Amino acid sequence: MQRVQSDSPSYLKGAVFGLAAVSISAGWSAMTRLAVTTSLDAWDIPALRFGVAGLLLSPILTGFGKSRPIGPDIGL
Repeated sequence: MQRVQSDSPSYLKGAVFGLAAVSISAGWSAMTRLAVTTSLDAWDIPALRFGVAGLLLSPILTGFGKSRPIGPDIGL
């Protein structure tokens, strides 16, 4: 088994994605708390959740920075 150096690009990329996953989970909990304590409508919560996720995924889905267009073989 190979050890991954803590300064390697794949380690840093994994750490950033892990931090993003934790932030999304914490944000969802905070958003649910905000919805309960304020006057957000039931439709506001999924709109915020999926709207932010859509904005974050839009560069990936549109192929930003890729040399080929993304089509049906997106591979997600």
